[in-house]
Amino acid sequence: MRNLFFAALAVISTCFSANAADMPVKAMRSTPAHDWTGCYVGANGGAASTKLSQSDSTSFPGAFFDLGSGTGTGFLAGGQIGCDYQFGNWVLGARAMLDRSGFDYQYTIPVAFPGATANVKSKYFGTAVARVGYAATANVLVYANGGAAWIKNSIDIFVGGAASESVSYSATGWTLGLGGEYDLGSGFSVFGEVDYMNFGTKRVCYTNAPGVAFPGIPCAPGGGNAMDIKQDVKAVTIGVNYRFKPY
Repeated sequence: MRNLFFAALAVISTCFSANAADMPVKAMRSTPAHDWTGCYVGANGGAASTKLSQSDSTSFPGAFFDLGSGTGTGFLAGGQIGCDYQFGNWVLGARAMLDRSGFDYQYTIPVAFPGATANVKSKYFGTAVARVGYAATANVLVYANGGAAWIKNSIDIFVGGAASESVSYSATGWTLGLGGEYDLGSGFSVFGEVDYMNFGTKRVCYTNAPGVAFPGIPCAPGGGNAMDIKQDVKAVTIGVNYRFKPY
């Protein structure tokens, strides 16, 4: 992940450096030579880290259980589609991005039963954001984005190595990011971006494994316990876009 962070940082730094080097030239013109207006599709890759915590405040009246937290890292790969409109040096746009996640990790639950563990997998996550950018030079765009985020998770709890309960769910939240994009010509561009995603608190209902009886108040008939899950993600992405001009 460190190498990808520096790769994304290099793209962003190149964009800012190009902006500084071109400032005298930029001051002499009212609009940049390159026009970022148009829609685009692209592919991306990178790395991300996540932290997930669980708690239970409903299974046993008057009791609160902190079921600990775990962290994971993994690679990501996916694609994006979006559109931009440029007026003067400013660029406004919207983008949707979906990535396959490599999060697959285990952590020990500090309460409940001795030897209890949670196995967490985050299969996909995506964002839908608005983007505000500044065309710093003829081929450099620096931007910030923000909007909605989505993630798909599955969690399996084991006690003493035996399956106890599991859940698969989706959560929504918000995201903020910063990036830079460099035009290569002929419709192609490369970008580097850092993003933070927060999925707030999601209450989920676990399903018991066959033959397992939950001793507390179930969250559904025949079900297991209700968990309040908090999660955030930090991602570093580099990618390439191909832009379709409207003329």
